[in-house]
Amino acid sequence: MLARAMGGAEGLERSAFAAELVEIAAFDPAAIRGLGRRKAIEAARSAQTAAVRALAEHWVEIPRPLRPLALAACRGRWGHVATGLEISGPVAASIAELALDTADPVWTALLAPLLGSGESHASSAAAQALLALAIRVAPEPADPAMLGVDARAPALRPILDAAAEAWTAEQFMDLHRAVHGALDSFEHHRRKEALLAGLLLLERPPRPCQTTNGPLVAAARGERGGASEALRTAFRRARAPIARQRAWLWLREEGVAAACIDRLARAPSLLDHAVVLRLGHLALAPARARQAALVPIATRPTPGDRLPPGAAPGGRRLHPEGPVPDRAALGQLDVVARRQVARLAASLMPDAAALALALDPLLIDPDGLVRLGAMRVLPGIDAARDFCFDGSAAVAGAAATRATSCGLGESGRLRAGDAARRRFARSLLRSPHSRVRRMGEEETARLTPGAGSPAARLAARRALESDPSGFVDWVRDTVRGGETAAGVAALMTSRRIGAAGAVEPLLLAVVRDSLASDLIDSRLTATAIACPRGYSLAAQHRCAGGVSGATPRFSGAGERG
Repeated sequence: MLARAMGGAEGLERSAFAAELVEIAAFDPAAIRGLGRRKAIEAARSAQTAAVRALAEHWVEIPRPLRPLALAACRGRWGHVATGLEISGPVAASIAELALDTADPVWTALLAPLLGSGESHASSAAAQALLALAIRVAPEPADPAMLGVDARAPALRPILDAAAEAWTAEQFMDLHRAVHGALDSFEHHRRKEALLAGLLLLERPPRPCQTTNGPLVAAARGERGGASEALRTAFRRARAPIARQRAWLWLREEGVAAACIDRLARAPSLLDHAVVLRLGHLALAPARARQAALVPIATRPTPGDRLPPGAAPGGRRLHPEGPVPDRAALGQLDVVARRQVARLAASLMPDAAALALALDPLLIDPDGLVRLGAMRVLPGIDAARDFCFDGSAAVAGAAATRATSCGLGESGRLRAGDAARRRFARSLLRSPHSRVRRMGEEETARLTPGAGSPAARLAARRALESDPSGFVDWVRDTVRGGETAAGVAALMTSRRIGAAGAVEPLLLAVVRDSLASDLIDSRLTATAIACPRGYSLAAQHRCAGGVSGATPRFSGAGERG
């Protein structure tokens, strides 16, 4: 009787009827005592079930102040009436509203059919309830800006039943099926809340060890059907920042890769940049990096009024809504996000010119780690040289490591540009950072094979192994250069590394030239004679045969080399 009366009641009368139903639903049949207790308990339980059903069918008519009390009275009993309800007409709106207020998993199976309901209020409430259920199981608190919805949206309202129980794995999978059904019928209801719910549940791609992935994962991985098409629409067209974050996470999956690339190419808000940059470390995955390189990068001509003084017109700048933040957006990002810009830009921008546009503002960032990240991905080793004099020891050390051959195991090939590299290495000796000065010393020794240090001998040995003719040319040019000390050092280096056989014709020429000239450089000549030590006694006599008093002393150890 109360259930039928609720339909036509208004105002205070409706509140009174609702309160009576709540009281019946909250009554504990176990409290019945006396004769006929069994029948009384059965009647009370029947009345209780009818009251719970009446509250569910007329939920929209129950005043909001009374709803928390009704939820407390009916907690744990909704499942007894959910399967037998005839969802049509006003009941549809009540069930959708009840699911929205409770976020109870018992209603998940009913929400997808309600989305296609002819009544707009029922369809809207069901869509909001589906989103509210997805928000409830999300690992992080809901952020209206992240979802692109108003903060006053019904889906973001606090759950009225604060003592709701935690979800089981089966209930969680039921929600996945319900959202999959909502996405499958998206072309009919066109509710964006269903798309947001799908994106929320697709938190991240499952690991290979997971065997049960669910219907949503199958749809994202290319399963044919309306749900798969709806997910691609969500990745590609949803303006909510969560769509761009999920696109970055799911970029490796071939089923949605094209849609993810389209969404990553657009960042209309600062939050769109931030949500991806906070996950910038994922660019280290090779599969994701390969897909990220396909994201189109748009640039615009620089307006004339924004050109720096003396700059020529026709320059380019990043698109303000492109995938990488421009100079204006960088100034508003926090330091955590800015530290990932260089890594993300290197993944998205294989073109050196576009990458330079993205990295340019980072080179003067006040945070040292931001500058360090930009330096690491700068195209060309020479571009890192300026950072060798950075005020941060970490930045300067990393730049010096990249700009020099320290620790890289270079072949030691003697090149024409080594003189310039030696000058740069000497400039590192003026650095305020001890690490950079030490690398400058090592690089100077490495680029000066005749210096006599272990690093110099190692460089000479590598030069001999990688380019024997180049090594011989270096020794010849050094000896013929006119500086006795440099020539002696070059010859001694050849002797120390066992390269006398390679330069033996040069040694004989030095001795002959010394004999033929009026002014004999005895030090250079004696060094040339001493170099064949370790090869054969005959070779030494060939060098020293015509030089009086220049025959060197040698031992058996020298013969063994």
